[in-house]
Amino acid sequence: MLRNSAIAFIALFAVNVFACSVPVFRYALERWPADPYGVLVLHRGELSAEQKKLFDRLSPDTREETDVVNLISNPSDLDSEVNPKVHKIWEDLKTDTLPQMVLYYPRQSGIDAIVWSGELNQENVDRMMDSPARREVARRLLKEDSAVWALIETGDKERDDAVAALIDKRLKELELELKLPEIQAQDVADGLISIPESELSISFSLIRVSREDANEEVFLNQLLGMESDLRELREPIAFPIFGRGRALYALAGQGINVDNISDAAAFLIGPCSCQVKDQNPGVDVLMAVDWDRLVQSEIDLEKELPPLSGFLASAIAEDSHESQSPPDTPEHGGSSAAANPAPAPSGDLSAATSSTMRLSVLVVGAMAAAALLMGYFFFGRNN
Repeated sequence: MLRNSAIAFIALFAVNVFACSVPVFRYALERWPADPYGVLVLHRGELSAEQKKLFDRLSPDTREETDVVNLISNPSDLDSEVNPKVHKIWEDLKTDTLPQMVLYYPRQSGIDAIVWSGELNQENVDRMMDSPARREVARRLLKEDSAVWALIETGDKERDDAVAALIDKRLKELELELKLPEIQAQDVADGLISIPESELSISFSLIRVSREDANEEVFLNQLLGMESDLRELREPIAFPIFGRGRALYALAGQGINVDNISDAAAFLIGPCSCQVKDQNPGVDVLMAVDWDRLVQSEIDLEKELPPLSGFLASAIAEDSHESQSPPDTPEHGGSSAAANPAPAPSGDLSAATSSTMRLSVLVVGAMAAAALLMGYFFFGRNN
């Protein structure tokens, strides 16, 4: 009996320490740095000056301060590389063109698969690091949306329109039906949220992504590679994206229904039951967004996010000129947020002090629990 009580005490103590009343979507936006993707650059011999300049953009150590993205790089000279895994990767690419970029999911995702590969050139670097759809998702998340639902279309307009209408209708209903959790005073004191509770609201939106859009190739590959069977599906697939670009999970085909949409939305609006990011569902998306700087309510996003740069800027401009109607593309941020932990909220030292107090309470609680268990084994068992 004593042992069961001790175990229950530990479980209850862990929940109290790691749970909070801040909604998942807001806690993730403020406190969960984006996990870094890895890009392996395969080459032979020295890189040219132009190639070296491009490679420098891929590394957090050499890229410009304003060129922020959750991406880390690793060069590998095949003439001196001794790792057989690297040579196997090169063989599997089945190309004679070097240098090649090979993009991988964040280590934290647990997905051991290649996201995308392509030649190291200006066009591919631009498309890998950024895209109009990713910009728009980031802009909405930073501005007011609790989550943005990315719908990957099938190409069948009638079917895609019907699914989009279903999602959009249900999301509007959920904005009225769902209720935000009441923020506890202690969580405010601990600095777990940086805006007043009155500024929190429930807002969802939908963005549609065509499988034929070359500018979104890397974005599509990221989403469709998050589960092993998604690439082969010719079904509409929807991903709720929240926080700092974290895709929750995929809803595909008949799985895009009222119940599943409601369950995903309820999770995102509900209180954050576990502050430990890796113990929550989802996989981060590669995004060029400076989340640490932009997650501030006073920043004017329309002015702070610069336009698309490089090849993508030219491509979008050409498309706009041909269609006579410029696309509604998001502005630019950029961030290797994954490489930099989320900063403590602005203000005095109350947040840091509270964190220290919580850690102290955790240690004392663990010691008390250990004492209870030892007492049981030394005395309870004999009785």
